[in-house]
Amino acid sequence: MRVLTLLFGLRQPVDRRTYVIAGLVLATFKYALDYTIVRVVAGASWSLLAYLTPSAILRDSVLGTAANSWLPYVMVAYTLPFAWIGLTMSVRRAADAGFSPWSGVWFVVPLANYIMITVLCFAPSRGTWSPPERTEQMPVPLANALMSLLFSVLLSLAMLFISVRVFKEYGTSLFLGTPLVIGLVAGFLTNRDGLVSTTQTLSTAFLAIVLSAGVMLLFGIEGIVCIAMILAPALGMAAAGAAVGRAIAAGAASGPGRRRPPTAGMAALMLALPFMAGFETTFDVEAQPPPMQEWSPYAHIHPPHLDGYFRSTRGEFRLIELPNGKTRLEGSTWYELDLAPFSYWSLIADQIVHQIHLRVLRHVKAETEGRSDNTTGSPCGLPSCGQRR
Repeated sequence: MRVLTLLFGLRQPVDRRTYVIAGLVLATFKYALDYTIVRVVAGASWSLLAYLTPSAILRDSVLGTAANSWLPYVMVAYTLPFAWIGLTMSVRRAADAGFSPWSGVWFVVPLANYIMITVLCFAPSRGTWSPPERTEQMPVPLANALMSLLFSVLLSLAMLFISVRVFKEYGTSLFLGTPLVIGLVAGFLTNRDGLVSTTQTLSTAFLAIVLSAGVMLLFGIEGIVCIAMILAPALGMAAAGAAVGRAIAAGAASGPGRRRPPTAGMAALMLALPFMAGFETTFDVEAQPPPMQEWSPYAHIHPPHLDGYFRSTRGEFRLIELPNGKTRLEGSTWYELDLAPFSYWSLIADQIVHQIHLRVLRHVKAETEGRSDNTTGSPCGLPSCGQRR
């Protein structure tokens, strides 16, 4: 239990020796686990280079060869605990080394995280870590709550503009990094003048996410469907960020001569977030008809993700002769998806394409058999008619 508390909790301090040993053991175990699963399921090699590059191209190219579509989701699921351990231990180690706890948050910033981890592995203990306390329900300072909501909305709009308009990319930094930073900011600002309860902290972070989504809907930047699809993972990332932000507020306030946690580290992280989007830029752009019509209070909106981020490349129908003298019609579509995280959006895209296939094939079945009843099972007889790459 003490080991689990050390790895997953936020209360125990982390010294240099603990940080180095835990990092080596967990990194080795994670790579061995990834390599074994990818080798067994996909028959491919999981290279160390896939970890060292901030781009997901190498990882997606390996996972894309797997016959089992569930593999990316399983890998993402068991990667999250490792990411949480790395982030929280880096925050506590930074405080133990005498740095601002915000220094440890650079664990989530590509390339900069290697420098930060190296420094934390060698820096001697010079500071202390004050764990977040369990508090009673007390009013959240209104000014701090309003400030966190304002920063969250501005950050969301800025990241949407920079990622989509500048880098032409719907990437992980937008869908996962931005909610995480929103949670960090909300958790930190809500608690910087005195700790409030975890429930109140999470409520502020969730409100920040919902308010940001509402602003995008209000001004016609995004539609209801896309906001609904990303809301669940966004709330999860915001919750994780809020817990760490609350801990940083407690730890930073406990340093020598510090009565109020400084915000310089938070500001630096917010400024670094847009640069993360640049690591994911791609150069493949094609003009295609809009793949969907968004739901919105306005008559027409056209978010950038409707142009080129989902591209149908080709399709085909096949007539398969069956032993009983009947014929089976199979439909296939090849498409490219340029939305990150790929594993999450491909799950939705596969289902949409599959439903389109079923609708077309059922109509063909009804027409060829002279029946108006198109409520029968899948005429293609396959668990999935769609293909992607």
